[in-house]
Amino acid sequence: MPEASKIRVLVADDHAGFRHGLVALLASDPGVEVVGEAEDGHEAVEKSLKRSPDVVLMDLQMLGPEIARKLTGFLRHPAADPSGAFPELTAREREILGLIARGVDNAGISARLFLSPNTVRNHISRVFAKLGAANRAQAIVLAREAGMGGEGS
Repeated sequence: MPEASKIRVLVADDHAGFRHGLVALLASDPGVEVVGEAEDGHEAVEKSLKRSPDVVLMDLQMLGPEIARKLTGFLRHPAADPSGAFPELTAREREILGLIARGVDNAGISARLFLSPNTVRNHISRVFAKLGAANRAQAIVLAREAGMGGEGS
């Protein structure tokens, strides 16, 4: 079976023997690729974000409610990777677009990035032109669809 069609699985369990046995069983299936193991909920969340498994097979009893919510939220709505979005923009223009998507106005962008208001306006004009956005609202929609505008962007 080609690699691309394999189901990518992350196994999370705090009992090492059980976890290793499950990994061995899954690895014996040609349709499954085990992309990682985690021994606790925090590690399961971290590895899920890094390795983007299709399935996380885990013992939910080892997780606190906060970790379980984070992990199930990620699995339901995986975050887009905004780092590759809009290659036509410079790093500074992507940074400014991210702030726009978070609802920061021009004065706020100017203060956060230590830029003059004119420089911010010039960057925003170039961003709109490169994206083909007629206004701030269209730019926000494009940015958010690409995964920008969250707390980390």
